[in-house]
Amino acid sequence: MPLVRLDSEEEPAPNLAPMIDVVLVLTIFFMCATKFSDDERKFDLDLPQAGAAAAAAGGRPEIVEVEASGGVRVGGEEVASESLVARLSSAR
Repeated sequence: MPLVRLDSEEEPAPNLAPMIDVVLVLTIFFMCATKFSDDERKFDLDLPQAGAAAAAAGGRPEIVEVEASGGVRVGGEEVASESLVARLSSAR
């Protein structure tokens, strides 16, 4: 923080103008943000409710790699693009 020296006999004092500017800008920002959040609460949304959900199986994930040349690997082994759908369907 820069120190302001007005006279050679006075003690230096911190310049509070930048801090006041920041506080005013933050006050205006939060006033606007509060106004926006009030406007967003006006919308009534019909959110879906979760019913009885089945637990996901804890199997290992399949990693599908697509090379720039067009080759496809699933789990580190080469797979033809024709058999990719069958392989992923069986893993699911």
